[in-house]
Amino acid sequence: ESINIRLGTYYLRYLLDMFDGNEINALSAYNWGLSNVKMWMSYGNINKSGEIENLPVKETENYLKKYKISKFMYKNILNYR
Repeated sequence: ESINIRLGTYYLRYLLDMFDGNEINALSAYNWGLSNVKMWMSYGNINKSGEIENLPVKETENYLKKYKISKFMYKNILNYR
């Protein structure tokens, strides 16, 4: 178990570095695959903030929704700004 956690966090750090800290792009690549995200972005599916948009994969879209909801809730629970 601990090796899976270490490998997963290492890969997520790699993706965050690759996307200059953009959490949405990194998490999209983590869930959908790096090559898929790069290809989709190359087609112009990027918003003004530089985040991937118009995802054709419902699973990744739902994954990002859950992430955003969880982040919002934890920020409020911890009173973090």
